[in-house]
Amino acid sequence: MAEVSKSDIISLRDLQRKPIGILNITIKNATGIPPMDLNGKADPYVVLKFGTKVMKTPIIKKTLLPSWDHTFRLLVYPEDIKLDVIFELWDWDKLSKDDFIATVVLNLADFTSPERADNEHLVTLPFTPPKKIKKAKGPSELCLTLQYSTEDALLLEFWKGLIDYFDVDDSKSIDREEFSNVLVGLQSDQELVDDMGEEAIFSAIDADGDGFITADELTEFIKSGDALGKQLWHTLSETMWEVFLALNDGATVGDMVVNDWRIEGVDMGGKVKDNKVLKNQILVHVRDTGKLEVELIPSYIRVAMKMMYSNGIGRATTNKVQSVLSSMTERQGRTYNNPKSKNEIPKFIKFHMLNTDEILDDMDSFSNFNEFFYRKLKPNARPISNVKDDKVVVSPADCRLHVFPSISEAQEIWVKGKTFSLTTLLQDNDLASEYDNCSLVIARLAPQDYHRYHSPVGGKVGDFRTISGSYFTVNPIAINQKIDVYGLNKRLITSIETEHFGKVLFIAVGATMVGSINMTVEPGKEVKKGNELGYFAFGGSTCLVLFKQGSIVFDQDLMVNSAKPIETLIKVGDRIGVASS
Repeated sequence: MAEVSKSDIISLRDLQRKPIGILNITIKNATGIPPMDLNGKADPYVVLKFGTKVMKTPIIKKTLLPSWDHTFRLLVYPEDIKLDVIFELWDWDKLSKDDFIATVVLNLADFTSPERADNEHLVTLPFTPPKKIKKAKGPSELCLTLQYSTEDALLLEFWKGLIDYFDVDDSKSIDREEFSNVLVGLQSDQELVDDMGEEAIFSAIDADGDGFITADELTEFIKSGDALGKQLWHTLSETMWEVFLALNDGATVGDMVVNDWRIEGVDMGGKVKDNKVLKNQILVHVRDTGKLEVELIPSYIRVAMKMMYSNGIGRATTNKVQSVLSSMTERQGRTYNNPKSKNEIPKFIKFHMLNTDEILDDMDSFSNFNEFFYRKLKPNARPISNVKDDKVVVSPADCRLHVFPSISEAQEIWVKGKTFSLTTLLQDNDLASEYDNCSLVIARLAPQDYHRYHSPVGGKVGDFRTISGSYFTVNPIAINQKIDVYGLNKRLITSIETEHFGKVLFIAVGATMVGSINMTVEPGKEVKKGNELGYFAFGGSTCLVLFKQGSIVFDQDLMVNSAKPIETLIKVGDRIGVASS
């Protein structure tokens, strides 16, 4: 599949008109372009016109055999079926008006019949340049692929994609447990779910009563116009069109649905979605401004939380739940390592309103989304507090921070997992005894944060020890539940030997959608406070820092917030405490 630029995603400008399909046109290449420049070459591009819509491909410079491989996606309404698709070839000119080369016309109706719809067609269109232009070598042809996808076909593909995403055992269907996760991923009407119960909704869709729901059953349920479907998923139609307009190579329907920001750039014509936003947010205290700020919970985190907690601790620790979370995480890692995923970068920046001025590398230098996600910042973007005073401790990350003078206070106020202990966290009885009732820093990184972590103190880095585990979310709501997330998740443990604090433990904890924990410093190396230690790949994650009991005094404002409890939003290098002596 070819790349799709943001400018080529056509908006849902008028939702009163109901779309009936999507037209995918990929301009592949052209032959027989006549020489347009003094050097015997041309700088050709194609303008596509469909009704009132006008779009163009990139310019390919200095060639007579351009290859664009550029895709346009257009919503098709009933009145559009009889329209022609017009392709104009132009030659770009830097100093004067662009020069017209030729026009070719394609009748859309030829591709929308039941026999030809929902199939990709390779089309070669001959064109004739004006006689006043130099004669081209060889036949002049524009090559493209075209597929008109009907609403019914897209609806079935939508449900197949969602089932594939949540189907753990590859049965091509979903059971009751998996359906529960679909309800969360689709932001279903929670009041209706609570009133009816998930079992009743499942039974209404499970037409053959075999205990499994297929894509065909979901499709027929929606097509039937059942009032339950309209109430349960009242934005389903808009979501489906958004997904297929924004879908690109390397992504799946499930990826797009559970990562809300990936379809956020599709213009909904000013219509605001009712997505129960107040149920999907966390409040954090912004240290710089002193104000409270809302942090929305991404859909994929809500799915993870649903799997973990809807039926208590027993469900969360089942192999099936852990398998789903691992599958989601590994699949997301592959998706964001795909070169096509770089198309997601502008949408992510816009959705989270990121400051691109502080990014070290040029935006064009990132070959995929993951490289952008663990981007580096300019040297002065994060000043280190009291940089020459090693008694001052700084934040290890751009994060939402909690501090606790003792583990017992952390367990009482924040970390509610029944089995949470230093022994389960460290997997080392002697080390756990050494840090009995230690002071604890919890630095939670949200997906929009800068995802490199730094040393909170100066000293010598110890050996690395990786503990395999799950990919439970480290969301605050999760941490306040019964599951010991920190003791179950994948993590890397190292130490930093310091002059003023003794040995400080640093633990990088992975989470849902965190594909990897990567250290960029070597064991045995001396680091200064604020030096980089490593980075996380895509997703939210957490750094834990353990100080031996009585060795650190945390800053008062952080203590006050942690006692409430509420997280404090701070940045790498911000002061968080000082040595007790």
